[in-house]
Amino acid sequence: MSLMKILIVEDELLVAENLKERLVDLGYLISGQADNLPDALRAFKKMLPDIVLLDIDLGENKADGIDIAHEFNKIHSVPIIYLTALTNQTTIERAKETKPAAYLIKPARPSQLRAALEVALFNFSQQIIPTPSARNHKSPAANIYPLEDAFFLRDIKRVLRKVLVADILYVEAKSSAIEINLSNSTEFIYANLSSFQNQIPHSHLVRCHRSFVINLSKIDAIDESVLKIGAHSIPMSKSYRDVVLAQLRLLKAD
Repeated sequence: MSLMKILIVEDELLVAENLKERLVDLGYLISGQADNLPDALRAFKKMLPDIVLLDIDLGENKADGIDIAHEFNKIHSVPIIYLTALTNQTTIERAKETKPAAYLIKPARPSQLRAALEVALFNFSQQIIPTPSARNHKSPAANIYPLEDAFFLRDIKRVLRKVLVADILYVEAKSSAIEINLSNSTEFIYANLSSFQNQIPHSHLVRCHRSFVINLSKIDAIDESVLKIGAHSIPMSKSYRDVVLAQLRLLKAD
């Protein structure tokens, strides 16, 4: 798994360094740092962030943070949090045009920053997965924040880490929890398989047994009632066999 990546756009070096230090302490990864439009765009394109923390007043630069946010939105949609000392209504109205995830007034406390980041990510994930079943089903929303081909998982230290669907081998139900088996690690969350599938409705993730969801792209061999993924043997029920094979054909056709 990887840490959530944050891009910082701030023209005051001491403020930026202090912010970077606080974010690292909170368990986040700094994907880039910039204080003007050209550098911000380069950093944004080089390593697409999961969230942007953006100052508005960038000194003598022609483009301010709101202008930069407009440019980011043209490239890719990510949650943007303004972190600024500006509180006048004109600036706030301009900022609202970029549909920010939050507008924080400097200096923001670590608890305010953490809350804004988590709320921003959660709201963004609900826009990515807007289906009624995903919204209304009792789900592990406190631990999972879904995106298109990935999701953020809150680990035991309450740090949000990104899990790529491509890294999942299989998911197994374990009493009141599920075990997510990844290429290089294993994670546990309190949820059930149905709620997990509703949160992560990805075509590669298919139920093959009442206790297992497998990643179709990881299957090495299929026996009558067993799926082989590397050294793992995953049971496949008769009631799910046709579903698994049909979904495999669909993936091959794509």
